[in-house]
Amino acid sequence: MQELERLLREHGIRFDRNGNRIRCFPHVINIAVKAAIKLLSKTPACVLTAAENYAEALANDPISRARKLVQMLRVSWPRRQGLRDAIKDGNMRKLFKYEKQILHSELLRDVDTRWSSLLLMIDRFIEMYEGIMLFLDKAEQKHLKPYALTEMELRVLIDIRQFLYIFHAVQEILSYEKTPTLSMTIPTYEQLLVLLRTYRTSDLKTLAHAVNVAILRIEKYLAYARTTRIYALAMGESGLFLLGVAAT
Repeated sequence: MQELERLLREHGIRFDRNGNRIRCFPHVINIAVKAAIKLLSKTPACVLTAAENYAEALANDPISRARKLVQMLRVSWPRRQGLRDAIKDGNMRKLFKYEKQILHSELLRDVDTRWSSLLLMIDRFIEMYEGIMLFLDKAEQKHLKPYALTEMELRVLIDIRQFLYIFHAVQEILSYEKTPTLSMTIPTYEQLLVLLRTYRTSDLKTLAHAVNVAILRIEKYLAYARTTRIYALAMGESGLFLLGVAAT
């Protein structure tokens, strides 16, 4: 952008590298989520005091433990098929809580470059966990049982899923649109911050230290966006367009 500014100014064209830079919204979300995830297992003293068992489970890094168990269960065809058979048997015999039916039989792995794949991995893992435990309870799988999550680790993982889903829901708003969404970027950042601040003091109190990191990252990039004129132009043009549509 700095070089573009120089070249344009040489031709007498006014251009500001800071006022015209558009940052990728999913990339910003990725930065915020990764910063928060990195801090999750570093439990602050306030959580240790309030919920010792929860803090211990958080410190054990349930994301890494779930990832490892997914890896162990996907490593060979017999294990994959064994898990499928266990889920099928559990569904038929109504062995799962509230007689629920587990619809999926394949665990997912996450990809480091896509934070949303972590949410998908965790979501599928939690959905299938009763089936996983049914499989691990088999005598021939006892060597895998130490990889199982504790009840508290699973609870922490459910909270982490809720935290990640906030970002997923907000990002889907922009992804769903089939029209230019630049005008929606700043309002979407602001809505995301409202959600994070609300959950930080309610459902996700025990993850507040990680939520705070995500908030700081979003605030940083929101401040950058507010100095970029193109966002203001897009919001103005979008408003004029909507007024024109309403008038017709």
